[in-house]
Amino acid sequence: MANLKASVVVPTRDRPDRLRALLESLAEQTASARPFEVVVVDDASAISDPGVLTEEGVLTDGIRARVLRHGSPRGPAAARNTGWRAAEAPLVAFTDDDCRATPGWLGELLSTWEGDAGRFVQGQTAPEPAERGRLGPLSRTLDVRGPGYFETSNIAYPRRLLDALGGFDEGFRRACGEDVELGIRATKAGAELVFVPEALMYHAVYRPSLLATCRHTFRWTDALRVLKLHPGERHRVPWRFFWKRTHPPLLVALVGSAWAARRRNGILAVAAWLPYLGVYRRRYSRTERPWATLARWLPAHLIVDLCEVATMVVGSVRHRTLVL
Repeated sequence: MANLKASVVVPTRDRPDRLRALLESLAEQTASARPFEVVVVDDASAISDPGVLTEEGVLTDGIRARVLRHGSPRGPAAARNTGWRAAEAPLVAFTDDDCRATPGWLGELLSTWEGDAGRFVQGQTAPEPAERGRLGPLSRTLDVRGPGYFETSNIAYPRRLLDALGGFDEGFRRACGEDVELGIRATKAGAELVFVPEALMYHAVYRPSLLATCRHTFRWTDALRVLKLHPGERHRVPWRFFWKRTHPPLLVALVGSAWAARRRNGILAVAAWLPYLGVYRRRYSRTERPWATLARWLPAHLIVDLCEVATMVVGSVRHRTLVL
């Protein structure tokens, strides 16, 4: 297909139903985005669904779609690199297999880009409206309302910029900061990021168990590699040394409790936990029954926060850069 305006690259692994929904939404893109192509990169899925897309097929209305496959899992960074290097359009838009595009998504990215090789464009990502009933204290989704972390759920790079940068760093074997790292390199190279909220993408909402949440947390050990490679980017994390704002008061509570135990001082132990309790009290202040909700969910938050701090300790040792 000649004169393609854009290539949409989608890494996928074991989500055939989600992928189908994304492809259906891409087939509904407005005329301002056409013609464009879709490049799906299957990172060695164990779950196959030949009905989603053939090796060389058409979605609808003449949209070109291709599937490339990895023989063994190489991670999303490698999958995206495989995709954009096979892409044929001057603008490469990235999204994920658990997203769904609104009809004007790609057209908005294209109109904002305007063919500028020194500009890359990010759109808004919001929780899937049909799944907002799943939102809760342990829910996992994406809600990106402004620029900051270059999330590949909804971002587009000029092909020439990707060529100059060499694409994603495949040293990131999991989805844990490879998109941030590429965006940092792009801005350091002088490229301008433009955020366009009208380019809206919806992201799936997951409601995992507490055990699954903790397991998911440990994949972030390699996220610290971003700060190892770019130490000047510490302004992106709270107080330059913490992953989340709940971690400093948690560490104060743990250290204070240990000190209070040695001194056998119960009042000091209670006082040590007050800042941590205060963080979650403010978080639930607008709920119907804030204290009851806090009492229900605080044990789960504590377990998750402890897992997150442990993850940061492991990552700090592995990458020799301190984040807690």
